[in-house]
Amino acid sequence: MKRAFQLIAMATTSTSALEAKKLGYLRDVDRITMNRDRLIADAVARVVDLAPDYAPPLPRVITAMGKDALGNLQYAVWAMKEGGQITEHEVRIAHELAYILTGGDGPPRQVTEQDILDLERDAFLRLLGTKETQERMQYTLKTGKPLRN
Repeated sequence: MKRAFQLIAMATTSTSALEAKKLGYLRDVDRITMNRDRLIADAVARVVDLAPDYAPPLPRVITAMGKDALGNLQYAVWAMKEGGQITEHEVRIAHELAYILTGGDGPPRQVTEQDILDLERDAFLRLLGTKETQERMQYTLKTGKPLRN
């Protein structure tokens, strides 16, 4: 969870599919198409390969670490802010992220993927209501680059 938090909080991106595998964004079994001209054809072929035997995955249950882990991640946010690594708004984003990844401020417990998605949606809507998030979105749409505000 700590590694995922750091990757997301620092907006770590990969520069290639191979780097994405190293970062854990792709699994070892995920296929990579190196030729841009083959992306659609390869994707269609993969869907056709998978379609006959496809069955929706069973809902997954994970252990949410709760308030103890939340406190640890909030400390990491404080340290990043003190170290000049993140802005005030990024502190707010990181606190929301920590809340999501730990499953909230309750005790450690089993949660479903939907429980985590619900927390994510709520956090997104809270952040969407801020001037800073709206500025980031507008800037990125105009320039294709991130805004650190």
